[in-house]
Amino acid sequence: MKIGIDIRPLFLKPTGVGIWLLSLLESINGKSNHSFIYFSTSLKGKSFELKRKLPDGKFIHRRFPGKLLDFLLLNFLWPSFEALTGEEVDVTLSPTPIYFPTRGKKIITVHDLYFYERRKKAGKFTIYTRKLKRSMNEADLVIAVSKYTGDKVLSYFPEVTEKLKVIYEGLREFPESEKIEGLIGEFLLFTGGCIHRKNLPLAVEISRLSKIPLVVVGECEKYPEGVIGFPYISDGKLRFLYENAFALIFPSFDEGFGLPVIEAMNFGLPVLSLSRGAVSEIAGDSVIFCETPDDFVKSLKKLKDRGFRDKIVERAKDRVKLFSWEIAGEEFLNSLEKL
Repeated sequence: MKIGIDIRPLFLKPTGVGIWLLSLLESINGKSNHSFIYFSTSLKGKSFELKRKLPDGKFIHRRFPGKLLDFLLLNFLWPSFEALTGEEVDVTLSPTPIYFPTRGKKIITVHDLYFYERRKKAGKFTIYTRKLKRSMNEADLVIAVSKYTGDKVLSYFPEVTEKLKVIYEGLREFPESEKIEGLIGEFLLFTGGCIHRKNLPLAVEISRLSKIPLVVVGECEKYPEGVIGFPYISDGKLRFLYENAFALIFPSFDEGFGLPVIEAMNFGLPVLSLSRGAVSEIAGDSVIFCETPDDFVKSLKKLKDRGFRDKIVERAKDRVKLFSWEIAGEEFLNSLEKL
């Protein structure tokens, strides 16, 4: 089978969709007899640094404005993968809920449906709503990253029941820790920047009430007063934060999977979260669930007890063993065989 893959998210600073796509492709490297056609585009030229991480394949790069191509693909589902690459493919894999137009079969990926349910708060992702129903109907395989997300998909698009597959994300490998100078003493960690559903204002309030400084990872036009903000950091520095923070504050309104949760758990960092979205499905009883700012503050105080903290950390270490990119890769390849 010849598989076309849109790897443009890998040419950005990898967050969310890019991390998912790179991790999935790495997990099937050397384990498949399929042939791969990788498509990318930008005005800055091409990069081959990814070749050693991805399954062997043909890389096709076009010098074309990425934003213009996004506009055409998301609004008109045009041009096709074949027209852009000159290659005929049997199937295309899109790491988003909107399929890449092709004469072959189509795979789409749903990480969450917050953009569909809260359109006024979805920002740049609002554009997905214009073609979502058509994409769901015409896709041959719909991958959801959790049962929670899969159930959401079926609640709006019950017609995709027979072609929906839940494939959990896994734990990616991190490089050695890179120290961040200037972080002294206890601090809380928050990931997601100013994306509305990540709920930064609640994290800021928890920091204020607990009197523990807050480190925010993710882009913001303007960071709230008093926080330490990092628009983007390397995986080595992110590991340093996971290993040295007092707790991860994860007050997301809705989460399709919650990758930072299992990453924090893996590095022995307790997680305090709202009971929303897929977090309870993914973390089980390994996360401390809170509902109000006072709940969060009380739980932070409990974490100062070494015995309580160790119990949470040990429980989390066992839980994260359930999530493996090796398993995800096997399930993806098995799903390909059924197309």
